Amino acid sequence: MQCENERESGGSDDAAAVAQSFQAKRTNASTKRTYQSKINIMKTWLTERYPSTVASDTLVVPLPKEAILGFFGHICRPAHVCNRDNVDSKDMPHPPLSASCVWGYRSALVDLYHKKLLEIGKPVDTEVRRVLDGYEKVINNLKKRGLMNIREGKHQLKASGYEMLALKLMTIVPEKRGQSWATVQFGWSYFVIMWNLMSRSDSVDTIMLQHIEWTDDCLVIEEQGHKGDQTGAEKFGKACLR
Repeated sequence: MQCENERESGGSDDAAAVAQSFQAKRTNASTKRTYQSKINIMKTWLTERYPSTVASDTLVVPLPKEAILGFFGHICRPAHVCNRDNVDSKDMPHPPLSASCVWGYRSALVDLYHKKLLEIGKPVDTEVRRVLDGYEKVINNLKKRGLMNIREGKHQLKASGYEMLALKLMTIVPEKRGQSWATVQFGWSYFVIMWNLMSRSDSVDTIMLQHIEWTDDCLVIEEQGHKGDQTGAEKFGKACLR
């Protein structure tokens, strides 16, 4: 009976492969690309300082604790120098990384371990977290002292910026070869939906006709999850008034 069930489902080996593939799908494609770029930076540094941790252009995990802490010390050094010597980050050859960026390196390392079906040892992870907690406080202190810009990374789009983009998209015409009216009209509608839903461009990119319906005088669009809710557990319809 067991063999018959395995034949119907493709065999136990295939089933295990399917289960493992779902583990890989916990992280979306764009995040994986970001993680890979961070792993490449880590790999370049480790190749010079800890060559035994790299084989055939691939990191050999689990990594030794001194290699992991050494790398995080390397990327945190600019902030350390600014804090120690009271130097403005603008005068540094390599300005300090944001706290979220440094935390991203830990996430990339965790993801690499998960790909190998491994976990970072708790003592090592605890030390890395302590380093990053201290780094967050140093970065905040640098901002308090005016040695680092208080704004970093992405910023919200102001009304003036919205007006400029809206005017551009409303008046653009297909002048170049290969352009069409369908393309320029799509750009305008895409931008309007993104603004009205207050959503990321990646979220709007996945909207299909099945996710749109009329309810009384409202056009209701239901996003199937977003970066902060990738399973769609907290999804709800967003109303766009006519």
